[in-house]
Amino acid sequence: MLSSLTKLRIALTISAIAGLLPVTLIFIWGAVFFLAGAIGSLPKGWAMFPPVLGAISISVFCLWTNWKIYTISMSFAPKIQNKGILIVGVVATAIWGVLWACIAQNLPNTTYIFLMPGLTATAMFAVALKREALIAKRARTEK
Repeated sequence: MLSSLTKLRIALTISAIAGLLPVTLIFIWGAVFFLAGAIGSLPKGWAMFPPVLGAISISVFCLWTNWKIYTISMSFAPKIQNKGILIVGVVATAIWGVLWACIAQNLPNTTYIFLMPGLTATAMFAVALKREALIAKRARTEK
């Protein structure tokens, strides 16, 4: 029999593969493509460099937050530090996903791909918060 923690970890890993990995791979491809395009089309490229770098920076922050939440939720005893940054990251991921889904609305299935990280990160963050609270409650009752 699998323990409940093992079952939870399997579910979280499947969620990360379905919800975070596609956007991470699209980001890696897109970052290289857009940076090469911005730099390759000089002198116009330098004008496009700051917006492209800004979009990449926002995406890096959102993806970092999502994968950080995944690692926290996978831990044996989650201890969430910097909750404010993680909450900002989850909200930014949701907003950023809606913007990208609107931009790519003509492409089939991309709406779901861009919205999944926000939903996945929110669910994983809720799991991590609940597990942290349960562990703290157990620690208090054992004393």
